[in-house]
Amino acid sequence: MNNKGFTLIELLGVIIIISLVMIIGFSIINNSLALSKEEAYNIMKNNVSNAALNYIKECEGNLISCDNEYEWYDSSNGETCIVRVNYLLNHGYFRGENILSPIDNSDVSNCMVVYIYRDKNMVLSTRVDDSECK
Repeated sequence: MNNKGFTLIELLGVIIIISLVMIIGFSIINNSLALSKEEAYNIMKNNVSNAALNYIKECEGNLISCDNEYEWYDSSNGETCIVRVNYLLNHGYFRGENILSPIDNSDVSNCMVVYIYRDKNMVLSTRVDDSECK
């Protein structure tokens, strides 16, 4: 008898190997997507920080009308002010009506704020606070 073909054990072995390769590949792709979303979120926070710096510089230089949207407060090493993302949206620093998180597509326009610090030498630095967004 001439038996050409594969046995059931050989076919099951191939299916198991292909399944393992797919599971490993899926987990690697899933981890890569999660990391890229986290990196996109950090880039978005950096963009918000840069927009807030530009906003303060333009307000301080009377290039745009800010109508008491922010106020400087004395702090230990200089002054601090809070810039809300809504101000940046209202002045056209971002397109659209809101800013969405790349991680879960939630609106972060109302919960993200930027703290701007001005030291005694008038050097500006920022910190984005997104603790209310999570």
